[in-house]
Amino acid sequence: MRNMGVTAKYPIGDSGRKELPKARITLALPDPTSPLRERLEREHDRFFRHLGDWNTFIEPFRKDKVDPNLLIIDTFILETVQRSHRSRSQIAETNEAAILFMYGEQAKIYNFSLRLMDGGENLFGTSFDWLDKIEKFYERFNGQVIADYNMKFAISYKNREYTGVWLNFDVQEESDFDKTAGVTFQMFVLNKEIKSYKVNGR
Repeated sequence: MRNMGVTAKYPIGDSGRKELPKARITLALPDPTSPLRERLEREHDRFFRHLGDWNTFIEPFRKDKVDPNLLIIDTFILETVQRSHRSRSQIAETNEAAILFMYGEQAKIYNFSLRLMDGGENLFGTSFDWLDKIEKFYERFNGQVIADYNMKFAISYKNREYTGVWLNFDVQEESDFDKTAGVTFQMFVLNKEIKSYKVNGR
């Protein structure tokens, strides 16, 4: 396990602001002029009206000023990432010796653990419904939808970008920490890139 949690810095005279790790989830929607985009929006109007109309639903995730088709989630703290590299193998036991057969590397399935605010509005009217937003986002754009519409899903941190499909979305809520919640999901990784990006201007 690699800990990607909050790093707290409290120098003398500082207010105690905690620095969050730079991490974000992105989803590239189909081109607005493509038949896939038309079908995606029609599907939304037919089966997902409870999430709001299409434009209202995606608007909070349109944070890229250059590309309006790129949806971004960056309101979370990336706590842990587990990356495993495993080989496919078989061992045949004989009377004389054991024989090892190798069949290449297994599919890359990474595990991500997030921490999100789940506290409603503060005294200044700022909403911290991070959990509701990401849960609804997964409901609308789960792994099946991403694969069906050939969309690019990625999670980025530490100048790394992993693309693939997210799977098995789980939520953990605890009575002792009623203003936060944990989210874990698996990701079938197709590609890894090294690139720089900014979250909240940093």
